[in-house]
Amino acid sequence: MWRGVVVALAALALVVGGISIGWIAVLGTAAGMAVTGAVVSFAWVQEPRRRWRAMSDLALWFGIGAVLMLGLPVAFGPWALFLLIAIGVTCPPLLDLAVRELRQRRPVASTGTVHRLEAGDLERRWVRTSRELRDRRGDVQAVLALVQERERLLDEIERRDPAAFDAVLVRAGWREPQDR
Repeated sequence: MWRGVVVALAALALVVGGISIGWIAVLGTAAGMAVTGAVVSFAWVQEPRRRWRAMSDLALWFGIGAVLMLGLPVAFGPWALFLLIAIGVTCPPLLDLAVRELRQRRPVASTGTVHRLEAGDLERRWVRTSRELRDRRGDVQAVLALVQERERLLDEIERRDPAAFDAVLVRAGWREPQDR
């Protein structure tokens, strides 16, 4: 939906900008910005397989951005600034990043909460905190909170089923299977 709205606004901006500013100016600026986007991504992305995809994507978005910047102020006047900000804020990759950050910052499960989780949820949360630990290596307070939560989770898993506790550690890769 977001891309559809951006394409519609870009088409409107292209037509309005072409009529008011001039087609050569709008298309020339968009082409110049597209080349700039391609050059920036060529210099930025080192992996050859990803480079061409990044070049085409960034060239497209730089060109569309130029068309929006030229045509929207003519079409919407002072409201164009708010429209451009809304387009940027509602960009799906930015929203995904914000949601990921909010999920990582949610409060750590307290001891009372751990006791209420079901066995499968306990194990899934413990595996998820393993990934979170890898992601937060530099944030000492977050790492400490995760380690304390993992301690509570493991204690609860062991308390509920001591026989299966070793199997949980093996599945998580923390311990080798024991020969019996």
